[in-house]
Amino acid sequence: MQIDSFEDELRVIRINRLQVMLGLSRSTIYERIKPGSKWFDSDFPKPFKIGSFAVGWDLLEIRAFIELKKQDGR
Repeated sequence: MQIDSFEDELRVIRINRLQVMLGLSRSTIYERIKPGSKWFDSDFPKPFKIGSFAVGWDLLEIRAFIELKKQDGR
């Protein structure tokens, strides 16, 4: 019998939480995901639509991104 872990579920975070987690401003986050921007980061997790006018980010992707950046900085 398999017990599903809450950690395995998709957790969506919104821009305000993402700002707190990364210590970045809203505009900086959007510049990081915008191709052509001088701050574009191809590793930065892409948002996805969760409503007509709302986007969110996958928390596991954000955590993996943070770990990647930590490893790059060492």
